[in-house]
Amino acid sequence: MEEARDHFRRACDLGHGRACYNYGVMSYQGLAFGEQDMEHARWLYDRACQFDHAAGCFNLARMAFNGEGGQVDLAVARTGFEASCDAGLANGCNGFAIMLEQGQGGPADRTRARSLYQQACSAGETEACDNLASFDIGPVTAETLRAGLEAFEADRFGEAMRLLRPHAENGEPAAQYALGFMYTYGQSVSRDFLAAADWLTRSAEQGYEHAQDLIVRITPNIAQARYRQYSANTQFVC
Repeated sequence: MEEARDHFRRACDLGHGRACYNYGVMSYQGLAFGEQDMEHARWLYDRACQFDHAAGCFNLARMAFNGEGGQVDLAVARTGFEASCDAGLANGCNGFAIMLEQGQGGPADRTRARSLYQQACSAGETEACDNLASFDIGPVTAETLRAGLEAFEADRFGEAMRLLRPHAENGEPAAQYALGFMYTYGQSVSRDFLAAADWLTRSAEQGYEHAQDLIVRITPNIAQARYRQYSANTQFVC
């Protein structure tokens, strides 16, 4: 690891974007010096982005958006997501669309946001498909909650996902459980135990018993999914 770090560092100093990105991965995951250095990772992703490395731009944007390795900087996040989107990363387009829809880091542009959600969804970005559905549903009302729960109980999962996601995002525990269930069993969406864990945890923390029961049953699946995600995040791009 020390030898790899030194090679990446020298190549990064010479202007090689992939090397800066890989060195950033090592710093982010604690592989460069034996412990995480989030501030250094953010700096390296910034440098990679300056050398037109799309994944570097995306990781910089994500860290700036979440306040990792420094303060939250929505302007930097927006620029990074836009650059990664322009380079063809679907998750970058989804991130940029979120900021356009909500007017974060710059002016809102709902028309362009919807177009980018559609673009990212067509490229296989599941979260963008969910965001597109939420975008199109319009106002969230008691009627849409009732209709969504009825659709869920009737196994009309595509309709349920479309109707219930905005309610889940607004903190409705029954809707959060329904989304967690659908992600657990791959109903209308690709099976995703990490997404399932997120929604079920939110619901369970509000005392929703069905969510509490389901999250206990799928705990081994969640642990395995987290391990796979960790392994994927530590891969280098050569």
